[in-house]
Amino acid sequence: MTSASPLPLLTWRKEQALAHLRMERMQLARRIAALPPMSHRRVELVARLKELTARELSAEIELSAGVEEDLHEHH
Repeated sequence: MTSASPLPLLTWRKEQALAHLRMERMQLARRIAALPPMSHRRVELVARLKELTARELSAEIELSAGVEEDLHEHH
């Protein structure tokens, strides 16, 4: 039996961390939208949003790489 993804028990922590990053990004984006365009606080939050986005993309790549490794191990 081949599977398209690893067992959920093997990836749940990574998936949970990714979900947390996504939630944090959405909340941050809402806060940014409520601030004036040229405010100092908005500039700081946009920088933080970029950092969170990079972490989210990295986590997605790591998770998908784990899926690909598992697929190659099963063949």
